Amino acid sequence: MTISKDTSTTVGPDGVEPRNDTTITGRLVHDPQERTLPSGDQLVTIRVSIPRGPGSRPGTDWIDCALWTSRLRRSAGRWRAGDWVTVTGGLRRRHLRTADGGASLVELEATAATRVWRADRGQSGRAALD
Repeated sequence: MTISKDTSTTVGPDGVEPRNDTTITGRLVHDPQERTLPSGDQLVTIRVSIPRGPGSRPGTDWIDCALWTSRLRRSAGRWRAGDWVTVTGGLRRRHLRTADGGASLVELEATAATRVWRADRGQSGRAALD
């Protein structure tokens, strides 16, 4: 791998630039959780459950997502457990201090998020949302 003169861009041997863009669609495991960090920053976290596709071991995976912008936090305030959502963003590794020392987690830092199906009304499509 070579690094260009502008060290903000890493380019692979075939000129392919790495990407950290992920989109997931799945069911909210619990209601969105709003938190205020010691720094004063606010965020909303959601956990999205995603059934595994064909060719995989049977089961379900879940992904924690962090919604930092006020627009995303407001939207998520109308969501409830059981709703289906689509979330787009980049994967981030965070290191946390815990009572046992430390922990590391990977979460999806959302740049966009939309509810695609509201569980309590059985409605789908953007017109049926919010």
